[in-house]
Amino acid sequence: MTVEREHRDTTAQPPHWDAQAAGFDDEPAHGPRDPTARTAWSARLAPWLAGHPAEVLDLGCGTGGLSLLAAEQGHRVTAGAGVERLSGDAVLWGKEVTDERYAVVAGV
Repeated sequence: MTVEREHRDTTAQPPHWDAQAAGFDDEPAHGPRDPTARTAWSARLAPWLAGHPAEVLDLGCGTGGLSLLAAEQGHRVTAGAGVERLSGDAVLWGKEVTDERYAVVAGV
């Protein structure tokens, strides 16, 4: 079996994300401020999540709007984004913030 590995510099984010950070949640489909969008996203998330409180890892969470909806459904959410300005805004929506950090996150 051959395992191929790729290392990318994840600290170099496209500048457009920083530029969009300030108004990201003002977009109607993005989230937490628009009651219609919140209801729609909450309903969309429900079948994807466990029917009981579970641990949820939301990587690429943006400002955390979907993470917050999962938490409101009773899940324990750890969330993060590679764009500091976006992930920093996630603190505004959450009730509790953890300082957990991971050296490696692997997926299959």
